Amino acid sequence: MSPPPTVLTPGRCHVRATIALAVAVPMVGASSCRHGSSTDPLQPPAIDPSFGPVDPTPVLTAEAGSGSRLKAVWAIGPGGERVLRHWRDTKLDFNCLFSTAADGKWRCLPLHSVFPGAFHTDPACTVRAVAGFGGMGEKFVKMDASSCPPGVAIHRVGREVPGASRFRLVRHRRLLPSEDSSSCEAAPMTTEFERSLVVYEIGEEIPPENFVAGTLRREPASGPLAPTLLVGEDGSREFWLWSRAAGGGECVVGLAADGELRCLPRSVVGAFGAFSDSACGASAGTARTTSTCQEVELVRGPHKGRCPVLTSIFRGGKRLPTGYALGDSNGCAVASGVYFAMGEEVPPTEFVAARRRRWHASTGPLAIELQEVAGSSVRTEFVDLRFDTRCKAESCNDDLRCAPTTTLEVSHFYFADPTCSQPLADGPANVCPPRVAASVYPTKSCDERAFSWSGSPIKGRST
Repeated sequence: MSPPPTVLTPGRCHVRATIALAVAVPMVGASSCRHGSSTDPLQPPAIDPSFGPVDPTPVLTAEAGSGSRLKAVWAIGPGGERVLRHWRDTKLDFNCLFSTAADGKWRCLPLHSVFPGAFHTDPACTVRAVAGFGGMGEKFVKMDASSCPPGVAIHRVGREVPGASRFRLVRHRRLLPSEDSSSCEAAPMTTEFERSLVVYEIGEEIPPENFVAGTLRREPASGPLAPTLLVGEDGSREFWLWSRAAGGGECVVGLAADGELRCLPRSVVGAFGAFSDSACGASAGTARTTSTCQEVELVRGPHKGRCPVLTSIFRGGKRLPTGYALGDSNGCAVASGVYFAMGEEVPPTEFVAARRRRWHASTGPLAIELQEVAGSSVRTEFVDLRFDTRCKAESCNDDLRCAPTTTLEVSHFYFADPTCSQPLADGPANVCPPRVAASVYPTKSCDERAFSWSGSPIKGRST
């Protein structure tokens, strides 16, 4: 049994809780947990310790449950609030989350796995490598797989690549996408962040059938939509999304084009500024370049420059032989990738209305966000009431905190000065201004990320 949370001096880390896991969590990532100081402007404001009356416990639909092999690991708040964090594969001894595997099936794939970046092991940049940190906790590499829907293949992390064999593919952007070029260059590690990286070979692929498979199962519905579980072959289960009670038509909650919260259809294709004609007049949908799909039913299109971001849904179509894009000079040119025809926009009123509300389970600083659709209610994530923002369980040196969900990241690639000593935070162009600090990429020893402020204490527990 774990010790009780330790109360620290206000204005420093505020409060702290130890990780109480029945299974171990591998430690990789950042070198320090920067929990701020008494002069940190991002510290929570002085507040009354009570946040008001406790809400009645809602009737929740489709709660997660462990199976014979996958064990649910929960993040537990100081007042007993809990959110499913991930699964523990007790046979293969790693944490995992369900995703589409290389065989097109839902499978619980390793949580601590990374995509290869720009590093290679040969001067022609034909053999890809993956970058990590000294004592790298990630044991797996994700590679896009040719499948429909697009999935990922899991490879093992291979041997360390010596410095003389590290090369990096450098892309040179031009006015037109057709004029872009790239070169393969030696990769000296010049910045502090780069020197903390270790480059590894990509090892053999692990056959997807080694990972627990899952299938979607609709629960009984009292309206047009049914809560749908992802059920593992070992009996594990978790809420996944909603689907039409009559079958098909999966959807997730989001802001529709009319500004209302609705259950919007999922799609592997998005509208991101591509076109189907050489005059760049007719929009096209874009999919991951490894997709083998030949037709899509719907295309999701976020409204750029809007805050909050609204999403339109368009009719889909067949795969296009060629796609086009506008360059900086407004020229229209052939673009590489996988593209699909787009039709008219679907009126947002065709989608079922939804709502989000907060369930305050205790008098502490954390609440649970609930999503409610067609009479069903499911828990989704934590909310820190002090900052009025969602937060996520993040771990650093056994200190598990509910850190804000941020829209900006200090990536160590952009700087405010020519000596590259003052890092900048960056993010997508159409996100809302952040309410709290940007997150920081890891550097050496922590299991996920370091943050520049202290979150609320939480514990981990497997069931």
